[in-house]
Amino acid sequence: MRRVRDIGQVLADPQLESRDMVATLLHPTVGPTRVMGTPLKLSATPASLRTPPPTLGQHTDDVLAELASRPATSRRCGGMGWCRLRA
Repeated sequence: MRRVRDIGQVLADPQLESRDMVATLLHPTVGPTRVMGTPLKLSATPASLRTPPPTLGQHTDDVLAELASRPATSRRCGGMGWCRLRA
């Protein structure tokens, strides 16, 4: 029977390292951050990781503004009170 590994054990797996399945990106607030690499390995058009994961709430205002700009969504979310954008 195999044990279930935690995220630290998974990220330290030498097989994942050798397949470039773990990458380190520089996050603007927390510094170097280890993230999962891309599972697709295409020789002619290789994938790349360009940005670190967003911080909690980083894109909330943008998403709500886009939703609020749609008439049907604006009526629904305005009535529920969850489309209040920060000033």
